[in-house]
Amino acid sequence: MKARIIAIALLTSSVSQVTFAHDPIFGQGPHVLFKDGFEVATEFHSSKKGDELENEIGLEVKYGLTSAWVMGIALPYGIKAE
Repeated sequence: MKARIIAIALLTSSVSQVTFAHDPIFGQGPHVLFKDGFEVATEFHSSKKGDELENEIGLEVKYGLTSAWVMGIALPYGIKAE
């Protein structure tokens, strides 16, 4: 099961053009997701510039590889209105 999740994550990360990090890379940060734990989150961002309104809805799924390493994927969906 774990090997399958890692293989899927590596495959999807090689297709993606955007990579980002949330937790600090150096130093000890809070451990918010335990080993083998799953987290599902939704996001919503809205911005307005002139007469153009842009909303972005996203779904994010994270998996705890260890107590210090978390791997995740985000699926954003943008909606523009004029």
